[in-house]
Amino acid sequence: MLDAGKSLCSLLKMVFSAFPLEAATTPQDIKLLHQRVQDLIQKNLAAVTTSQISLELSNANSIINFSLFVLNALAEVQKNFIDPFIGLLFRVLQRLARDMGSSAGSHIRQVC
Repeated sequence: MLDAGKSLCSLLKMVFSAFPLEAATTPQDIKLLHQRVQDLIQKNLAAVTTSQISLELSNANSIINFSLFVLNALAEVQKNFIDPFIGLLFRVLQRLARDMGSSAGSHIRQVC
């Protein structure tokens, strides 16, 4: 899975470098790809932060790791790529802190 993720990120970096979103010469298909990638990242991170969705911890961690991996790779190419996701990233961190706190609390209760 990690190799596939690296390959995907490499491909996206090449495409996003060759065809920046704001360039007038960027084809419509590539603009659609930019939008789809942003939508998928937003959807995955929102799923992790929504309290109504109960994700298994390992599944949530996989989603977070992969989304952050893609965000990091694309931010290397397009510095402002991460800007729309700052609020979502903050909520992801809040969720992780809450989950870590609740798991630590349950661990303490089990030990005592």
